[in-house]
Amino acid sequence: EEVSKTQRGHLYIQDRGVSRWDTCAAEACLNAFGGQLLKLTDFLEDEKDGYYTYLASQTNLDFIPNTANLTKYNSNLQDLPSPAQKAQDVCQVKAYSNLCGLVCFGKEFNTQEGRKYLRDAIRKAAAINAPSLD
Repeated sequence: EEVSKTQRGHLYIQDRGVSRWDTCAAEACLNAFGGQLLKLTDFLEDEKDGYYTYLASQTNLDFIPNTANLTKYNSNLQDLPSPAQKAQDVCQVKAYSNLCGLVCFGKEFNTQEGRKYLRDAIRKAAAINAPSLD
């Protein structure tokens, strides 16, 4: 909430499933104007720049076991388990699904101080309502 009040329109967080074609053009535009599109999981946990892999592959090169919930949009399974469960094996998910959430920000935040500010704010929000990654 703090970020949205002070820097409206300069940050976007997506914790729900999207696919490579949903993000590749946006990432190119952000990069061209000095911004970034990064994996949410890496941004929050590892404090590093985690980029999605856009290489052609038969399996999801960004898969992390037990991170993303299986959904009809990201799952290779014919019948989804009920209740929902985390994907445990790369064979369970589609090769082109972005499973780690994403965070996008403009050049105003593309500095060490700006990233720290965003990371701290997103971590506070995640402590209250964790990203679903589904």
